[in-house]
Amino acid sequence: MSLSVRIRQALFAACLIAVTTPALAVNIFVNGEEMIVHGTLVDGDAEKIREAAKPGVKYIVLRNLGTTGSGKLADAMQVADAVKDAGLVTVLHGACGYACVRIFLAGRERMVSAGARLEASYLMLGGSFAGANGTASPTDYAYVSDRTDIPFGTMLSYFQRRDRKLMIFHPKAQTSKGSVLGCQETVAVPDCERLDSFDALSARIITTADLYESANTKEGSDLKPPAASNFAALADEPPIATLSDNCRAKYYQRFLTYDKPRAFVVSKNNGCYMAPAQRLQPLRVAMDDCVKAQRNNAQACRFYAVDDDVVFKPF
Repeated sequence: MSLSVRIRQALFAACLIAVTTPALAVNIFVNGEEMIVHGTLVDGDAEKIREAAKPGVKYIVLRNLGTTGSGKLADAMQVADAVKDAGLVTVLHGACGYACVRIFLAGRERMVSAGARLEASYLMLGGSFAGANGTASPTDYAYVSDRTDIPFGTMLSYFQRRDRKLMIFHPKAQTSKGSVLGCQETVAVPDCERLDSFDALSARIITTADLYESANTKEGSDLKPPAASNFAALADEPPIATLSDNCRAKYYQRFLTYDKPRAFVVSKNNGCYMAPAQRLQPLRVAMDDCVKAQRNNAQACRFYAVDDDVVFKPF
């Protein structure tokens, strides 16, 4: 295999099939050998994905795939069965947690997408992988491809308690603490500990270090931040009198521990919103969260700091 799996596909409307689904359900895009599944998996979506995995489809890209509703794990397991039956290669693009992980691990081969920063694509394996008594065995992972070698000892040492999680990145991901992290409760990298006992490739969580490339999976540009304003020093608490105490101290201090790119947004009514490198487009995420909270009033939101620069100008 070459250093990258390259799929050069023309983006002509005649070649792109989109299976649109109701709000909260997944969107499924099929183009030649590639299927992109994006959104939130709900009851009934598994059958749509199985139908879309027609002959000729080779790759299924899981782009920030989430789950909701009563089905959750059951629906994900149905998708995992469809992926395994079709012999698809699974591609990680963005966050993939809990139920989504089961789909990813069902792939005949498993890769990470080159269409996003490697720091924004990760598997979040949680305590739900263990049985009710905190134990598990290879038979509990029967949906997983036969060629996956789950490192049970390391994983189970974290799954004895259900508030423990593993964040697994591509080995070349540039996070502040490494590519495999042990975490409690939160998914924020600064709150995790580095685990050097295995990486995604040696554990065969992914089966190749080559990155999946496709014109259809390339992420758009994030928002462009304002220029540095010299309003304050980065390390200082934001000197905005109306900003809440929690935003000035607690949340801003947390923001300063985030991996870059990172963004901190403030609103006119004392609020703050932030996003770390583990989001596909952190600047857009932080700003959108603020705008939504302000009832779609974009004028009530401004960036305070981006990466290592304070960019704020008073309202």
